[in-house]
Amino acid sequence: MKNSEKVTNPSILNNLAIFYARIGRKELSYNHFKKAISIIEEREADSSRLGSYYHNIAKLCEEKHNYKEAIFYYLKKVNTFKKLASEDSKYTEDLITSYDNLAKLYLEDKNYAKALKSYHHEKKLLLKSLDKHNALKLSEINQIIMAISEIDHKYYLENIKILSPYNSLECQNALAHNYMMLGNYYTSIKNYSLAKKYYLENIKIREHLAQDNIYTDNFLVVSYLHLLTICYHESDYQNVKITKEKLNKIIYGV
Repeated sequence: MKNSEKVTNPSILNNLAIFYARIGRKELSYNHFKKAISIIEEREADSSRLGSYYHNIAKLCEEKHNYKEAIFYYLKKVNTFKKLASEDSKYTEDLITSYDNLAKLYLEDKNYAKALKSYHHEKKLLLKSLDKHNALKLSEINQIIMAISEIDHKYYLENIKILSPYNSLECQNALAHNYMMLGNYYTSIKNYSLAKKYYLENIKIREHLAQDNIYTDNFLVVSYLHLLTICYHESDYQNVKITKEKLNKIIYGV
């Protein structure tokens, strides 16, 4: 772009930087983002616009696999929106997104301790404004936390508590999944009584969803197979027979 180095309007510089990133001119994009940020930092520190510019340059650094600098700018974004959210709650969603960006980048950089810290900050904010969308987001975060920290079942119980009040398709599906995972956990430690309890809760939800023709019968088949395993472990042959009959009805229609 002719004479773009003479541009001093930060909005134009930011838009030029986005353009250069789209056409693969990443160094030129980076230089324009840096210039836009330096101007805004002088004029309107801790503004939402500055936070969005930090996000843009952080994403660019991430694409270049320069994780150290990307983390540097995501931290600036977090600090910017933390201050803004403390003064006006409308910026809370931006702060939640900032922590999420940071946590994912820490994961990419294999810095699991800091990823966990960022996710716990995000969870705290989501719990303060719990709704259907945030309940699902919390459930996803807990799955990631369990994968990172190898925690056995604590977060499945938390997910069930978070998701239970919501009747949406997505929340009920996630709720059933968490019941099933709890059943799997208790099966693994040979606590078959609790495993059966949670498998039955999973089946109850799956049967309701199947009645509404929302999901295929495959989910119910898997659920009943888990229950059948428990019945065999407990030598509960009466329920082995009942469960087999239900499986045959689902699979063969008889």
